[in-house]
Amino acid sequence: MNVIGGGALIVNLVMWVTVAIALAVGFTYLTRRQARERFPGGAKRYVAALTVQAAAFMIPIPVTLILLLGRPMPAGLDVVIAVTVGVGVLALLHYAPVTGPLLRDLRRSRLEAAMERASRNRK
Repeated sequence: MNVIGGGALIVNLVMWVTVAIALAVGFTYLTRRQARERFPGGAKRYVAALTVQAAAFMIPIPVTLILLLGRPMPAGLDVVIAVTVGVGVLALLHYAPVTGPLLRDLRRSRLEAAMERASRNRK
């Protein structure tokens, strides 16, 4: 029987989630120039919004998977539940007074950039 220490597991999960958040924020920051330019408050506020969005979605997933370890359920249902929890946390933060304005501005800037891109492609 293989045994993993709880501390090592937590450190490993924290490291991988941190790397995933950093990659998501960095990639989105570098590839969405029009949305970044349209974002009210500048580049630092844009990075903060991306970080909140990525963390709100990604952090609950491993936590939920750990809480569901050993529960009798069909294969894959634990992943569906974990992703649903991540989406739910993101939706709750969308309406929170501190993080809500950041996430709403992020959505608005992406939507405006997409609409501008669509209007340019039509012409």
